[in-house]
Amino acid sequence: NEGRGYVLRRILRRAVRYGKEILKAEEGFFNGLVSSVIRVMGDTFTELKEHEIKITEIIKKEEANFCKTLAK
Repeated sequence: NEGRGYVLRRILRRAVRYGKEILKAEEGFFNGLVSSVIRVMGDTFTELKEHEIKITEIIKKEEANFCKTLAK
């Protein structure tokens, strides 16, 4: 439970939990934000555009795994 990967995972999970519990968003909502973030920030952070598919897949997977955990 160390390193930047762990910290990013915790931030992602906190955002997903907030969306589900407070905003009453459906599962997969967070993954749907990736394209918007890349559109807004992609010119400044060009690596976002370069790795858009990979980023989307990782966030989709992490969100799905966390939702399974919450369901337990």
